Amino acid sequence: MKKMFFGSTFTLLVLILSSTFLYAQDEDWKTRLKNDPNNVDVLLEAGGHYYEQAAQGNDPEALDKADKCFSTVLEQQPRNGLAMVQLGAVYSLRARDANDPMDKMEFMELSLGKMDKAAQLNPDDARVLLTRGVIDVYLPEMFQRLPLAVADFSHIEELAGKGDIGFSGEEWQTFYFHYGLALKNSGKASKAEDLFARTAALNPESTLGRQAAELINGDKK
Repeated sequence: MKKMFFGSTFTLLVLILSSTFLYAQDEDWKTRLKNDPNNVDVLLEAGGHYYEQAAQGNDPEALDKADKCFSTVLEQQPRNGLAMVQLGAVYSLRARDANDPMDKMEFMELSLGKMDKAAQLNPDDARVLLTRGVIDVYLPEMFQRLPLAVADFSHIEELAGKGDIGFSGEEWQTFYFHYGLALKNSGKASKAEDLFARTAALNPESTLGRQAAELINGDKK
């Protein structure tokens, strides 16, 4: 496995993913969790916050707390796509933090297994597909996940053509950038550039906006 995936590239990935778990940025979620610890919506919200803390390394216990939140949802609703795919994302963080290469591989297998099952059970859930697609784009070629990422993003595009899929501005930017990256890595540079342009147009000062602009300018040199 390429070491880079578990280095700076992977750190960027988990920070991008944490921004897709969009919940109110306040401290009331802790009170809601304390008062209603088995509420599915509350658990998903809390799990997203704990995931973000773990991704940024702000709380050594946050990853276990995120795991518990998503696992508790799945105990109540075994087919819940958001909980399942986000639990897969949790395993990807465990892969990042593991020291033993075999442990990294084991956690990545668990991660991909959870995300694939989530997509299988919820094939038209755009947020499930987005999360899986973002992770797949960054995986080394040995995993052979790039075609799956392109398919996921293409299906999101189809779903959006049929009606509102509920994406926020940040989610659309995440989608455009990673769809573009998947196509660029697949040798389809023309459509990729259009998607990078859409990424930058949504928020040129964001991390993804700046990266998209750099990719466009780099391809023109």
